[in-house]
Amino acid sequence: MSVRFKGTSSGTNVGKLLDHNSLLNKGTRSHQEIDEHLAELEEARSNYANLPERLDEMERVGEENDSVLEGQKSRLAVLEPKVLNQGILLEDLKSRLGKNEQAVIEIHTDVKEQDNRLSQVEIEIDEARGKRESLHEVIEQLETSIDDLKTTPLSDLAIKEVKMQTSGQLQLQFNGGYASINSTIVHKEDSNYSFLAETDSRYYIFLKADGTFVHLKSSDEPDDAMILGAVTTGATADTVYVTDYRYYLTKTVSTGDVQELRTRMTEAESRLGTLDDEVNTWIDHTKDLYTQVDKLSETQIEVLDSRTDNNGVMFDKLPDRLNHMQSKLELAASRGTVENQSVFRIEYPPDIRSSEQRSFQCPKYSIGSDGVEVLLDGIRVTPGEDYIEYTDTEIRFLYDVPVDSRVTLLSRGSIINTSTTSEYEYDGSGRISREKIKGGINRVVDYRYDEQGNLAEELITESDGQIKTIKYEREDGRIIRKSNNGAMYFYLQGSNVYDDRSIKQRLTMLEDMEEQDIVYEYDAESGLITKETTYNNDENTSIIKILEYTYNPDGSVDTESVECNGAKLIKKYVYDSQGNILRVQKRKGGV
Repeated sequence: MSVRFKGTSSGTNVGKLLDHNSLLNKGTRSHQEIDEHLAELEEARSNYANLPERLDEMERVGEENDSVLEGQKSRLAVLEPKVLNQGILLEDLKSRLGKNEQAVIEIHTDVKEQDNRLSQVEIEIDEARGKRESLHEVIEQLETSIDDLKTTPLSDLAIKEVKMQTSGQLQLQFNGGYASINSTIVHKEDSNYSFLAETDSRYYIFLKADGTFVHLKSSDEPDDAMILGAVTTGATADTVYVTDYRYYLTKTVSTGDVQELRTRMTEAESRLGTLDDEVNTWIDHTKDLYTQVDKLSETQIEVLDSRTDNNGVMFDKLPDRLNHMQSKLELAASRGTVENQSVFRIEYPPDIRSSEQRSFQCPKYSIGSDGVEVLLDGIRVTPGEDYIEYTDTEIRFLYDVPVDSRVTLLSRGSIINTSTTSEYEYDGSGRISREKIKGGINRVVDYRYDEQGNLAEELITESDGQIKTIKYEREDGRIIRKSNNGAMYFYLQGSNVYDDRSIKQRLTMLEDMEEQDIVYEYDAESGLITKETTYNNDENTSIIKILEYTYNPDGSVDTESVECNGAKLIKKYVYDSQGNILRVQKRKGGV
């Protein structure tokens, strides 16, 4: 590069063209510095035509970045509250997760306790099963034992004899036997017990768990004692009555464990109801428990098998079957001493149920005693074919009972054996003086008569030594009152009769036949009555009772059948050589 300077002063170099070397270091900046600045300028200009163009572009980009930055600031202002809320929610979730974790730990503990209880149940079942193959076999053997017990009279711990001394000392003799009081087995030999008694008083006799006797004037059982009977003294020393209250010689006091378990289960269910879906994350912790539960499948199958009895009836739960057996066992143990049966008539009218139904409730009675008669729309139904005695307070049909059907439950006492035999003894006047009844209910009845020859008193001695007296009051030859150890019954033609004890028993007496229509049928050859049908005199005539007779060749009655209220009883008469009745055999017959 060369620079030409135009000279303005004299000199030898005026107008002279200088070369590059001559110009070196002639200005304020050296040539090298100028070259460096030019190179820096070229670098700063980059691909732009000039530096201002690049600066303009940079300003434009800066303005765009400022706009984007303002947008980001706005977005941050919106996101900051959201992030804060998410932080609060996260803390809340952490807190809830901690509570759920604690709840799951408690559930895990409860499940572990239940597993321990199941293990204990398994051990108890193994112990109860013993050397037998299954619990079902144990129960079958128990049922067989129950059936055997029905034929064995019960005399354990009965009051055998009572004497009142002139000094007022009451002496009691007890049979020996066993009793279970609050899981304690008490064994007593034949024993005596005495105490100073007052006249016209009742004393309740108890056996304590320590094997001693005690008497109280209240029938409430102490926790450590079981009632055996009651002794009632009269106005004179020779008047003493004994009542048997032995029931089934078993007494148990509830410990409340079942109620406590139910309360704990309710609380556990309440806790489970408050947990949300986050608990599902802890399901994996319980998988090992499922494995343990699977090991109990064999026990579950055995329990299910044990819920079915010999007649093929399956109970909802094993305790239901055991309770059913317990009721039958108690009935068998009573051997005809059950005196205080519930008396009831329950109607389930049509159209009071919203749907079909199978189970119907009634007051407590003894299962297997034939103590309840069941009618469906007025027709007697058959146990085992139409219904089962599911519990001692529930009758369960084997089919659905329609809404428009009427169900009637009637009590008819405790019938333990449907076959009985009576043997008779006579006095000098040819009247029955003693009747010996043998069968399901064993007793001896002594008959006493007044001066006119009317029956005045019955002295009944039960198989366990219990004594009852029945006295009759008459007016114009008709019975107007019958007293049974203080329980009074009034007999009036055409009216309802009530028992004046706490439970009212409604009866209808047909003593005076003048208000009834009776139709007789006779044998064409002998002229003897073969059938006697009794009707009422209401507008809607119906049959009240049917009597049918068969005869021996000498004209004496061979059999007599009585059909009344849907039941039928057949009597077979046996005579001696003089024609007196020796005994009467009774059995139930189908209608």
